[in-house]
Amino acid sequence: MRQMEHDIQEDEHDKYLAAVRALETKLSQAEQSRELLHRKNTQLIHDLEAKERDLHDQYIGMENEISKLRMENTDLVNDLNAANVTIDKLKADLMLRENALNKLEADIAEIQRELHVERDRHREAMDHLMAEHQNERNAWERMKHNQDQRIKELENVLADMEHELRGIKTNYERLCQSL
Repeated sequence: MRQMEHDIQEDEHDKYLAAVRALETKLSQAEQSRELLHRKNTQLIHDLEAKERDLHDQYIGMENEISKLRMENTDLVNDLNAANVTIDKLKADLMLRENALNKLEADIAEIQRELHVERDRHREAMDHLMAEHQNERNAWERMKHNQDQRIKELENVLADMEHELRGIKTNYERLCQSL
């Protein structure tokens, strides 16, 4: 019985030792797991802190970029406003020039109309003068023709008279010789 008791005790002791070893193994594994988790946790904390720094740096960079873009946008809006003012001035200047051009075109059209009227009047006056001149020339030519005819008639009359006068003179000289 003692032997049995001893065997039981030894058996119990072996079971106890096996249980303790199993618990120590589990404890060791748990500590290793805890150490591994602690290292992973520490690494995650470091990664998270690095990520936070990166995100903070990115946030600062984005804030700076946003500020820069806002300034550029403000500059572009100012440039656009200045360009619009310039465009408005150019449109007003163009409108003034177009009005001046329209007035000049109207003046030119009026001058051309007056010139056309004056040319027509001048042409009519020239036609009238030419007609008067032609009438005077025709009258002069008729008068010259009439005078030429009258001269011929008078020359014929004169020739007849000279012929008669010669006949009378001859008769007179004959009479004077006869007497």
